[in-house]
Order: sequence, then C-alpha cells, then structure tokens
Amino acid sequence: MTLMSKLRSNTKGILLVAGILMLVGTLIGYVALAGSTKVPSRYMGEINGTKIERTRFERNFALVWNQQYQASYGQLTGYDIEPMKAQYLLNVMMHEALVSEAEKMGITVTDEEVNANLRELEEQFGGAEQLKTQLNYLGMTMEELKDDLKKDLVLGKLQDELLKDVTVTDDEVRRQLEEVEASHILVTDRELAETILKALKDGADFAQMAKLYSEDPGSKDSGGSLGYFGRGVMVQEFEDAAFGLDVGEVSDIVTSDYGYHIITVTDRKTADDATFEEKKEEAREQLLNIKRSEIINKFVSEVQEKSDIVIYDAQLKGYQALMEGRIDDAIKAYTEATGYATSDPYLLGSLAEAYRRKGDLDKAWELNKQAVEISVDPNVMINMALVGETKIRNIINAQDTEEEMSVYQWAAGDHEFAEAKKQISAIYDEIVAALSKASENSQGDLMTHYQLAQAYRYFGDTEREDQELSIVSQIIAQYDDAEADDAALEDSEAVLEDAEIATE
Repeated sequence: MTLMSKLRSNTKGILLVAGILMLVGTLIGYVALAGSTKVPSRYMGEINGTKIERTRFERNFALVWNQQYQASYGQLTGYDIEPMKAQYLLNVMMHEALVSEAEKMGITVTDEEVNANLRELEEQFGGAEQLKTQLNYLGMTMEELKDDLKKDLVLGKLQDELLKDVTVTDDEVRRQLEEVEASHILVTDRELAETILKALKDGADFAQMAKLYSEDPGSKDSGGSLGYFGRGVMVQEFEDAAFGLDVGEVSDIVTSDYGYHIITVTDRKTADDATFEEKKEEAREQLLNIKRSEIINKFVSEVQEKSDIVIYDAQLKGYQALMEGRIDDAIKAYTEATGYATSDPYLLGSLAEAYRRKGDLDKAWELNKQAVEISVDPNVMINMALVGETKIRNIINAQDTEEEMSVYQWAAGDHEFAEAKKQISAIYDEIVAALSKASENSQGDLMTHYQLAQAYRYFGDTEREDQELSIVSQIIAQYDDAEADDAALEDSEAVLEDAEIATE
C-alpha cells in the first residue's frame, strides 16, 4: 500500500499501535457470528456498532495483498487470501475500536492539525495536484484521506498518553545486562523428563544425565552446557526459568516449542562498571521498547475483549467456524459464500476442506475437481491431488493384504485386487490429469515443477517424476546461462570503461 505507507510515515506515534494490531491474532474467540439472513451485502462486518463498508475494505485489502505478494517474491497463493483477509478485517475493526476508545478518553484532533498533516503530504508528493492524482489512482477520495489522517493522529496521541510515564531505572538496566551460565537437558517425552527430574533430585549427576538423555545435539556431548548468555537470547519460557534460578539450583520441567527442558544455573555474573557504561543506553532502549509493547498489547487486548464484533461476510464466517472446529457451521457459511462467488476456486477449496474435516472425502474430492476446472493455478491442482491421495489410501487400507505397494503400483500394477485397482486407477488418472495441467501452467516455475516431481515420487510414479525433474534441470540450466550472459556483459562493460579511461 504505497500511498498509505507514506501517509503513515508522516503520522506521529502510531508505530507501536500499528505493530500490535498486526500481532493481535486471528478472529478466533472474538467474533459473534451474524445470522446469514441478516447479512447486508454492503458491509463486511461491524465492531461496537461501527460498520465496515465492503467496497472500501476490498479496495484497501487489494493494495495490502499486492504489497505482501511482492514482499514474498510471489510465493503467496490464492489460498493465502482468506486468512489474510480475516486478519486484515480484524485489524480494520480494531483500528476503529481504538479510535473510539481514545475519544472516550478525551483525546481529540483539530481540523488545523489534520490540515497541517495534509500540507506535509502535499509537499512530499510534489504539490496538491500530484497528491490528488495519486488518490485517484488508488480510488481514494480526499475526504477518506482526511478521515484516515485524523484517526491516525488520534492513535498517535493515544500512544503518547499510554506511554507518557514509561521509564527504566539503572537497576533494571543492570538486570538486563546480567548473564547466566546454564546447562539443560532437552527431551520430547514428558514422562521421560519427569523420570530424569526425579533422578536429579535423588542425586544423579546433571552432566551425565544430559549426555545420556538430552536430545539437544548442540549441548548433549558437553553435559548440556550452554555457556553464558544474556536476556533476549533464549525462548521466553527458557529465559524466565534460567534467570529465576539461583546458582546450583535445578528447575522444574520447563515446556517450550522445542520440548521439555530441565535447567541448572552454574554461574551468574553482572556487568562491571565499564561494560555497564558501554551498553547501558542500548539496554535501556531495549527495555523501554519491551515495556512500551507490553502496555500497548495489554491495552489493545482489553479493548478487543470488551468489543462487540460481528462478521457479515459469508466466506470469513466460514473461515472463522472452520478455525474453531465448527465444521457444519463452516460448510453452511462457505456454501452461502459460493452463491456470491461461483467461479472462485479457492473458495471451493475452503468448502472442500470443511467437508474433508467432516470426513466426507467424496464431497471434498468433487469440489476440488470443480476448482481445477475453473483455475489455472498449479496450487489448486496439487491440492486436488492431495485429497485424491487420501481417498486412494482409504481404499488401500480397506484391502486384506500385507503386501506393500506404491499408489502407482496399485493403479497400474498386476495384482489380485481388481476392484480396488479399478477404483484407484480412476482416481489416479484424474490426479495425473490435474498435475499435468499444473505442469503445463508452470513453465519456468522451478519450485512448482519440483513440487510436482515430489508428488509423483510420493505416488511411486518414477517415470513422471523423472519428467518433472528433467524440466527442473532445464530451468536451472537456463538460469545458469542467464547468469553467464550477465557476467559476460559486465566484463564487456568493464573492458569498454577501461578503454575509455585509457583514451582520455
């Protein structure tokens, strides 16, 4: 969103609020779903009585999507639109709720302040006419721009008010600069962690237990030693536990995304005066940012929890229900949405996923086939293949056999299960047709052809796997040739430059 990014850069003090909004989370747990009979097509939803107009929302989301697509170097797919749109709708709603909350606190912005900000933008864009041209390009009116500027100025003042008393003492800075020397034992089985902890309490040697049981390859052989580290290095759960221990103390079981840790601290040191003087300002700023973020995050969460949020958009209602595990509600909402977007393959994919989670693979398969018929996106074809593979696996699992065969062997091989072969062959033929279409639509797309090769390998179809890998090799060779041409061009330009210098 180029224009709005520039607008934001000229608006005081909204960085933390905007940053928190992007991290607030999905709509899960905060949305009261509206009944489909009350859905007004003009609005996406509402928060505390403020309605979000669909036309403006869709226009702005298109700009956000384009920005994110470019930032990802084209790696986002149509399947990413739905979750991104749900998140963006929540962000828009919370923006409105925070502005309203600020106004309740007596925070206001004058017309003079808005106009002063507008004049700064006009200067940035080279004048009023150039700014109007950019607004026209984005389909944005001057009134909408002024409204956005006013709201952002309000949020800036809100942030200033929330953070005005935030301070950091020298003692807090010294604690921030503390380091501990620690060791840990990491396992992925809770019962094993409990057994190890009991042994340690009974007197077992920590280093020896780490060498025997720890699953951390980086510290296992050294008895679990992690050396010295400061704050902000380890995951939060680990850091909190380590810095809360006395020297020689062993922690209880600490759970993180990596598994179950048992930690002991072997030494602790504080920054000497020279180190403190050298690092105190950087540490102070880090602590200030942490405190600021905590205050903003807490405030936003409180506003969100007490807000009345209603979603009108049928597809996003379906997404919300699917994320919450309300599969029948998701199917109902997605089915309603397909009435408004009959040619959207990704919406059909979402509906298919709802049926898949319900256990109705036949319906999921048919919906994915419909999506393939109206799409040129290879990801749609690959998604269909995954559902088809599950159907095939179910057929195979129903057979009374201990023989191991690949999907391809079941589909094309010579074996005794004639009826299963007939069913599997029909499904696999449709999978191959879809993946072939994906290959045709992916000329020059290295990653897609590699994914197709991997899919065929998974099915045991080595001939088609080799065909895709051959295309991968050709694309890589083209890249290499292009790089060689670029290098040759650079060499030629360098020779010309040298010749010009020599004749001067």
